[in-house]
Amino acid sequence: MKKAGITGRQATPIGLRHSFAISCLELWPQISIQQIQKWMGHKNINSTISYFKAFKPIMKIENMDVLWEQV
Repeated sequence: MKKAGITGRQATPIGLRHSFAISCLELWPQISIQQIQKWMGHKNINSTISYFKAFKPIMKIENMDVLWEQV
């Protein structure tokens, strides 16, 4: 991580996992929420959606039903 210049909270396993999930969500809907769920190893889609809920208000998505329209 030092070689890559990753420091602080991002330089932890949880930080890297969170950064990965947020990076995937930045590409939604090109990457489906179901694919992100699979990559993250979440058994329950609500675990993945919790990342989405934390990130997407910035992008003014108010209704989580929009996720299912992409399937």
